[in-house]
Amino acid sequence: MKDKFEILNDVKIDIDEYKEIKFDDNDEIKSRMKSKIKCRKLNYKKTIVAASLVAILGCGVVSNETVWANVEKMWYTMQRILDFKNEEVTNYKYEINKSVESKDIKVTYKNLMIDDGNLIVEMDIDDSKFNPLEDFTQKQQKEWYVDKWGNRETFVSLGNIEAYVDKEKLPMVHAGQADYENKKRDSKGVTSVVSIIPLNEIEEDFNIIKVGKDKFPYTIDKDKTYNITLNAKKIHLSAEMEEGEKVSYGGAIRSNWSVDIPIKGEDLIKATVKYEEYKIDKNIKFDIEGIEKELHIGSLYVSPIYIKLKFTTDIDGYTVGENQHLKIKLENENGKEYQNDSQTPKFNDEKQSCEVEVEYKNIFKNSKKLKITPIITEFNSNKVIEEESIIINLK
Repeated sequence: MKDKFEILNDVKIDIDEYKEIKFDDNDEIKSRMKSKIKCRKLNYKKTIVAASLVAILGCGVVSNETVWANVEKMWYTMQRILDFKNEEVTNYKYEINKSVESKDIKVTYKNLMIDDGNLIVEMDIDDSKFNPLEDFTQKQQKEWYVDKWGNRETFVSLGNIEAYVDKEKLPMVHAGQADYENKKRDSKGVTSVVSIIPLNEIEEDFNIIKVGKDKFPYTIDKDKTYNITLNAKKIHLSAEMEEGEKVSYGGAIRSNWSVDIPIKGEDLIKATVKYEEYKIDKNIKFDIEGIEKELHIGSLYVSPIYIKLKFTTDIDGYTVGENQHLKIKLENENGKEYQNDSQTPKFNDEKQSCEVEVEYKNIFKNSKKLKITPIITEFNSNKVIEEESIIINLK
């Protein structure tokens, strides 16, 4: 008899497809939950990757629900950003154009770029030949209830990818983000997938740490050929849900769609996305229950794909008091707000400070100015205080 929990091995979480977070109407529960969210040290172990992901998302909770609604409306997957900013990023793309076909599924590795130490790989998955009623074994069909959904519209996403550079395995595995809407637009049944793989992380004493700026991929030898290997061995298949269904049906296809990508250093340098740096170096003081706190806005970095802001506080970075939460709102000159994609804290025990890098998806074209506004939300009263803003003129 199949272990009832074994199916969890194939459960996938595609963060890029989550568009809304709804909280209970009870403000007290809401506030207490948010007040418990604190981010500490960046060091984490592979055994708690899932917990780290939850913590990162938790730090990005938007306290003001009106603000959250505005952000939700402009949610973009990475694929949509690359399509939207195609004119700005096309010169960075290194063409791969390699296809691997197995079990009636073809994976085409189209191109790659490097953005702030992360390898961004665009792929197409063509599952038009795959038939769940024929290509799954009888055992798999029974275990995954294929008889209930085998004739429906299905969606695919890439499972975890093992990445190697010059035969050295990177410490974490990474799943591809599928843009499901793209498949519906493609009459050939091709799904566009983007995988973002950190090249700037190494494992040290079971901890994952970032390499220095003097190491690859921040420093690239133009005369060297780098061998990048991407091992993809699982593709998830999920069926479109019907009205009234409370569970989602699907299964996993296991095979080998791995690829070797030898690439010259000079080509990797050309494929590295450039950032414009804006030095801000400004302190903003605010009052928390009679105690003066200070926020130092350090630098802003802008690329066609991301905008990154670095700030330092003399407290925990997000929960600036027992009843207060800090958020940095970023808008363009038209008042359109950028989507907060992630926040990375680095806590300094000695200095009792927290250095935070906030990452926003750059989802607007031709912005001329950026407005940075720290926002303090008081949990008990739901009062929102906008501190003084900083205006940056873009080049």
